[in-house]
This record gives sequence, C-alpha cells and structure tokens, in this order.
Amino acid sequence: MRCCILVAIFVALTQHPVNAQWEPDRRLTFAPHMSQASLNSQRSVATGPGPTVHVVWNDQRDTAWEIYYKRSTDFGITWDSTDVRITKDSNASEWPSVAVSESTVHLVWMDDRDMPGQHEIYYARSLSAGAAWERAVRLTSAAGLSWYPSAAVQGPVVHVVWCDTRDGDWEVYYKRSTNSGATWEPDVRLTDMEGRSYMPSIALVDSLVHVVWFDELNIIYPEIMYRRSADAGVTWQPAARLTNDQVSSVNECVAASDRYVHVVWENVPRTLESDVYYRRSTDAGLTWEPERRLTNAPYPSIYPSVWAAGEHVHLAWPDARNTTLNYEIYYKSSFDAGTTWSQDMRLTDFPATSGGAHVCVADAVVHVVWYDYRDGNPEMYYKRNPTGNVGSEEPPTARARTPNVGPTIVRGVLSLEVGSRQHTAYRAELLDIAGRKVLDLRPGPNDVSSLAPGVYFARQTHGVRRQASSVTKVVLSR
Repeated sequence: MRCCILVAIFVALTQHPVNAQWEPDRRLTFAPHMSQASLNSQRSVATGPGPTVHVVWNDQRDTAWEIYYKRSTDFGITWDSTDVRITKDSNASEWPSVAVSESTVHLVWMDDRDMPGQHEIYYARSLSAGAAWERAVRLTSAAGLSWYPSAAVQGPVVHVVWCDTRDGDWEVYYKRSTNSGATWEPDVRLTDMEGRSYMPSIALVDSLVHVVWFDELNIIYPEIMYRRSADAGVTWQPAARLTNDQVSSVNECVAASDRYVHVVWENVPRTLESDVYYRRSTDAGLTWEPERRLTNAPYPSIYPSVWAAGEHVHLAWPDARNTTLNYEIYYKSSFDAGTTWSQDMRLTDFPATSGGAHVCVADAVVHVVWYDYRDGNPEMYYKRNPTGNVGSEEPPTARARTPNVGPTIVRGVLSLEVGSRQHTAYRAELLDIAGRKVLDLRPGPNDVSSLAPGVYFARQTHGVRRQASSVTKVVLSR
C-alpha cells in the first residue's frame, strides 16, 4: 500500500530550537571511582564520521588519573559496552581534548609520566574512528608546565593550543601537524603579556584558526583575548581584547561556522554570582559586536560550552540557580547565528551536582556530556536531542518571504522543486528521527513509498560546508 504523506514546513534558520525531543539522561561510566569531563575550553565530545560520537574524560579507577574513551556508532542511541583506557602509566594523565576529521580521531591531554609534577602535552590518534589507537607521542619538551590543551582539526591539519610556563609566566602556545598527526611542527608562542595567559580554546573554519584565552594583562581582573590566523596557523594576526570590564572574565570557549565566530565566557562580579556572557563576529573575527549577557540567574552560571553549525549555535553550562549547593546542566540555542536566543532550559534534575558540560552537534542531533554526582561519586553522563539542530516552526512573516521552500508530496512521491536553490554545492537528503541519512534526494520526484511509517526530515543544504537552507518535517503513515 502506498504511503499517505502529510507535510509540515519547518525552516532551519529560525529563532527558537526544537527542545521537546530531549531524551532521558544516560550514564556512560560505572566504575567506583571518579570520572570527570574536561574544562569547557577543551572538548570532551566530538562527532564523526557519520553517526559516530566520541567521548573522553579523566578517570581515577586505576589509582592515578588516566584518560578514558567511549564511543557510539549510532548517533548516541547505544554505546560501546567497554570503556577504552588510552593512557597506562603510574603518573597523572588529565584534561583531554578530542577532535575528529573523517575516520581519524585526534586526542591531546596533559601528562606528567616523564617527571612527577612536570606536565607535558601528549597526543594519540585513531585511524579507525576510535576502534583502535596508536601509541601516544609527546608534543612538548621544555622546562616548565604545559597544561590544558585544546585541539581542532580541518582535513589533515591538526591544531593544538595550550598554556605553558617555560617563559617564567603562563603563556599560550600553538602547534600543528599537516599530515593528520604523523609529524608535528615546532611550538609557536602566541602571547607575550606581562600577566598570566591561560586556558586557551580553539575553533576552525577551513584555513581560519580562532583562539581565545583569558589574560591578566598585569591588572587585577582577567580579560578575554582573541587571536586568529588566516592561513591555517602559518602566520598570526595581532591579539584583540574582547572584554574591558571591572570584573573577572574567565573560562571562555569559542566556536566558529562560516563567517561567524562565537565566544562565550564566565563573567565573575565581586558577588561571585557569575553569568554567561557572549560576543560574536560576523566577519570571521575582523570586528566584534558588543558583548551580551546570556544568563541572568540569582546564582552562578559557570564554564559555558558553545558549538556552532551553520547559523545554529548551541550552548550548555552548569548552573546553581536552584540552589547554591547543587549545580545542574542548562542549555539554550540560537538559530539565527546568535542574534536571538531561546529561553534557558534545564537538562538535569537530580539532588546532586552536575558539572563539566560539553555540547556538540552532528546533522540533526545535539549531544551533551557532563559528569554527575548523583551516584555518590562523579560519573560521566550523556543526553541527546535527536531533532535539536533542525529548527522550529517557521513564523508567518518568514514563510511569506520564502514561498515554496519545502517539497510537495503526491501519492508516495516526495517532489523537490527543480531550481529552487541556486547555491553552490546544493544537495538534499532525507533524515530519520535520529538524524541518520536514509535517502539522498534529487530535484523533482523521489519515490519514498517503501519507507517505514514515521517522522522524517527533508534537509536541503548549500555551500562547501553544507549550511542548512531549509528543513521540512515529513510524516509518513499507512
């Protein structure tokens, strides 16, 4: 029997996300010792290729802190039963950051295996999407401490930033590999300030490299600083100061997509009731709009994590607005590149602290990981929204401006309007409710009568980075 198909038009470039689809919390670790996510300036979760989700964390089950890894190969629906121990030495291995390009997973962390208390940056990679891991290599070898690495990757070029005391004070350093981590170029010092330069975060768009950190600038209040490279890290433009407040601006995180750069941080007034602040650039970091306050709760909002995909921006953070003794994970998003934001949404609700939130997206799915004390000791937890990156119902004014934006359906045939998009590298595909691609679509008629009944999303994208131009919700029923 042919499918009878009902269509409701949804558009990705809208003001508010689809929040109703958040699924229950899932516990990822079960060892009777501490499991803890990294700092927000790093990345404890990444995605790719396709439906694969990668999570890394610090773990004390082996007495000393070690780096552990776990993955899902179906957009977070199920997870490998065994945690993978990446490091195996008697000293501390801590604060990992993960990045993915195609099937290669890149992992960096700080490690004092060579001399107790003398942390260096180490690196390991998997060429099989996390199925097997190569032996770790040491990236730094200088007097002083090397802490809090943050990694990003574009194709074969891997970028790592960290903070380092080799020069007597904390400075931000940078290193890259141009062959997927096989070999590494020399360290490059990015900061030369009198005060401490600390906790760098990195994001990429093609050859544009964006780095932020907080810097004491020889004054009492730390400020957020920014620096970029337009040639994949070969040369660097001068640093820019993003904040100038009589409060501490710390614990920053950066995300970038197309020409947009998004920076979030924790603004700590003298009352210590910090809030999340935000600043964006719409021209790839050349100029910056005024800062904006994203949270306004009576108790601290801390360590924000941001991720960008096209004009969709996702934010997660720990928040103590319910009680000063119990942080919970909160979330909000923007579907117009940061112009407007949704209301704060509480993701956890348990009488124990939740911390270390990290967010990322893949196709339609939003992934959030954190550590949680609900089990008596901190364990890694995960939550997902399978349709959180596809948009919400289009307002009438927007619909009037974009007639015939969605496909039409006639008796089991999904028809995309020929010539409706003139963008470079246009493509369309049909996703299931989990965000997995089930069918490539072409302009004109597409036979969908053989698909199982349920909810699907027809997504149209354009550009080399596959920016979403529209998403249509498609309901198939017998």
